[in-house]
Amino acid sequence: MESDDEISKSIHIDDVDALQNIIFQNKIDINNYRVSYNIFDDFEEELSLINYSAFCGSINCFKYLLLNNIEIDPNISFVSKSE
Repeated sequence: MESDDEISKSIHIDDVDALQNIIFQNKIDINNYRVSYNIFDDFEEELSLINYSAFCGSINCFKYLLLNNIEIDPNISFVSKSE
């Protein structure tokens, strides 16, 4: 099972095309958007998109956000994701 939030889903599966479409269609400010806690992930506070991408090990989404000048959180932590 996974979150029903479309942004969380797209980042979790590293679907950068879906992420781009959601951000564009909903005019989301990538620097202010926060991913809320959900029961399917192991974090308790809201995370920025870049932190959630790092948390999930979603390299393509992470790169997309970096290339779009997202503000980097100095407390970012990376997760290794094996495929």
